[in-house]
Amino acid sequence: MRVLASEASIAIENARLFQEERTKARHLSLLNTISRNAIATLNPDEMLAKITEQLEDGLTYDHIGIGVLEYSTREIVIQAEAGKRRGALGQRIPLGAGLIGQVARNGHLAAYHAASHADSALKPVLPDSVAAIALPVFYAEQLHGILYVESATPIDFSEEEILLLRTLADLIAGARHNSLSFQKAQEQAITDGLTGVKTHRFFMEALSAEWKRSTRAGRAFALVLMDLDRFKFVNDFYGHLEGDLVLQRVGHILETNCRRSMSWRAMAGTSS
Repeated sequence: MRVLASEASIAIENARLFQEERTKARHLSLLNTISRNAIATLNPDEMLAKITEQLEDGLTYDHIGIGVLEYSTREIVIQAEAGKRRGALGQRIPLGAGLIGQVARNGHLAAYHAASHADSALKPVLPDSVAAIALPVFYAEQLHGILYVESATPIDFSEEEILLLRTLADLIAGARHNSLSFQKAQEQAITDGLTGVKTHRFFMEALSAEWKRSTRAGRAFALVLMDLDRFKFVNDFYGHLEGDLVLQRVGHILETNCRRSMSWRAMAGTSS
């Protein structure tokens, strides 16, 4: 009996170690996949959506979400979610409200367990969650958002799980920073800094693309040109700073009043 008990104990320990190694291998594979795809995806929204899809495949939680900080409204907006339970996408959470808002405000990891936080202000995003954890997504000490996971069944978050989630938060921060930087560089390359409308280079490329598209489809397209009457008088009489303001206002009016379904492209002018 002692021999059998000893062998059973060894078998149980070997099974535990084997399970731990499988879990570590799965986590490393998840980190590798997210790292590769985050680098390849340069659109911020698409990047977050792909990351949550990969998290769903690599983690066992039934709800996973990524919230982005909107500085103008001081809110966390849930931009991506995954898992068997959903319903948080687009939800806005003010700073300081619930688990997500508290983490966004103080910048520290926080966990929620229904058994010990029944009346706590650290409420999770989904009302039927009984366990949750949220981590800040920082890049160079600037808060970009929140990574959080929730469960409808009681669970304890181990040190290994927390370390994995911290690593994932760091990966998300770096990937989001890179995608936002690329997006900004793209916009600066095709957008006039003064008026906010597209540059001459973008105009010529768009014109060529529209011409080819209309030729393939056998449809006509229109090119509308406009000029500002007495614009030289504005520059000469009121000064070039006032002329710059006129260009800014006209560019804004054109951008906001043209339907997106139209193939509208504006070319920036100059006040000289």
